[in-house]
Amino acid sequence: MLLRTSKNIKKCCFSELTTNSKIMIPLFKILNENTTITTIDLSYIKLTFEENKRTSRLKVLAETLRKYTTLSYLDLSNNDIDYEGAKTIAEILDKNTTITSSLVLGYNKLGFEGAKVLTKVLCENKYLTFLNLDNNQLGFKGSEILAKVLCRNTTLTTLNINDNNLGFEGIKVIIEALCRNQVLTSLGIGINNIGTEGVKVVAEFLCGNTTLKSLNLNALCKNTFLVLAEALCKNISLKWLDLCFNELDYDSVEILIEALRENTTLTHLEIYGNQLSFEETQILTKCLHKSKITSYFFSCS
Repeated sequence: MLLRTSKNIKKCCFSELTTNSKIMIPLFKILNENTTITTIDLSYIKLTFEENKRTSRLKVLAETLRKYTTLSYLDLSNNDIDYEGAKTIAEILDKNTTITSSLVLGYNKLGFEGAKVLTKVLCENKYLTFLNLDNNQLGFKGSEILAKVLCRNTTLTTLNINDNNLGFEGIKVIIEALCRNQVLTSLGIGINNIGTEGVKVVAEFLCGNTTLKSLNLNALCKNTFLVLAEALCKNISLKWLDLCFNELDYDSVEILIEALRENTTLTHLEIYGNQLSFEETQILTKCLHKSKITSYFFSCS
């Protein structure tokens, strides 16, 4: 079989391969025999499906990855992974020290308890640099757990926790932890119901932070953009800003443009999915041509 013997295959995508259980388990075992694959996408394959009363696909995968020596990227998103699955993933991270780059667990059902299990391993992990926990029902308690990781982990540079209903108190805890973190450069905290007060906390952080390079902030109200703009005038590290799908109208954009004239580092701006007309996007384009922004993406309503 090509997958077993090939020395040239580096990436494998098995996303949405859910129909045949007889293929899935042998496939995992074959992966164990290949020593060159570095990237595996196993999203949407029902990993929590039980082949029998004792064994789930996730457990079989864990047995495979425990001995794997070349993997650097693993995508397990959209698999209904819950607390029990989180324990299995924690075991993978604990036993396998070669997942050296990225772990994607977005759109599962980890919840607070699942995050708690992962935290014990992540606090001591010295290899992972990218972690995606988008849409995992973490809530405020989950933010407290992740704050511990941010305070202790010394290798994680990217953390995506979008759409987790963190709320104002949750984002406050995360930002407080980031004030003590010197390694994280990319943060995704969109769609978290942080409100105006939450944006103020983020803005205050941006005024003094010198390590964060990329920030995702979605589902904000237009009243918050003045606060954010004031922070952008003072920030000296941010290069990438995602403000997609906010209540951003032209007046808000004008405020941001004024801030960008003061900002000396931001080069990438995303603001599609907002409330801009075609005429307004034309005006915006001309303004951005005169700024330091070299790439931007937006759409009209």
